[in-house]
Amino acid sequence: MILKSRREGLTLAAKASSAVALVPLGLLGGGQSAFARTGEDPVAIITRLANQLFAHFGPLNGASQSFGSRRALIREVVESRFDYADMVAVATQAAANDLTAIERSQLEGLGRDLVVEFLLSFFVRYNPNYQFVVQGARASRSGNRTLLMTSLQASSTNFDIRWDIVDKGGRCVVFDVRVLGVSLIADVQADAYGAYLEGGTQNMISTLEDKRDKFLRLRPN
Repeated sequence: MILKSRREGLTLAAKASSAVALVPLGLLGGGQSAFARTGEDPVAIITRLANQLFAHFGPLNGASQSFGSRRALIREVVESRFDYADMVAVATQAAANDLTAIERSQLEGLGRDLVVEFLLSFFVRYNPNYQFVVQGARASRSGNRTLLMTSLQASSTNFDIRWDIVDKGGRCVVFDVRVLGVSLIADVQADAYGAYLEGGTQNMISTLEDKRDKFLRLRPN
């Protein structure tokens, strides 16, 4: 599945039989998009990201139980285009006043790893029969985010994915991802909050490490 973006157009081609609608940034509504100032197009960025992942994952999903190269590719994408430091800071904000500098650094690394595993657990479901559909985009109520609605669709399956995109130093970066309505930040926050209340910051960090390690055991390199 190779997606071809046309910046001025409204279609993405997945296969010859697949057509996908886009919404140009000028039609977002809710005030000027933050990305009008950056010169970057969040639709094009997510399209390129999807191209990378689908091209690599397509031949491997269902054929290989070694996930090292898929995990490495997602990690590159996350380090380049995800605001994982702020994502984990929001997810662990209940403990913010008690965290040491060392613990904050630990959490930043854990945040990156958990974003990688969350995305990996979704994209390993992909197969070349799916169509990647960009359903629309709009500015958030605050005007500081673009909410991009997409989905993976097949005849009997539909995975909805929402990308919350922000301007970080003049670049479009992903701040949150919602798959089938489940927010990545909220998923981490649910574990972090309970663990912090039960045993403080170190218990919270250990709980999130266990969460990451379960993913690694489920899909080994």
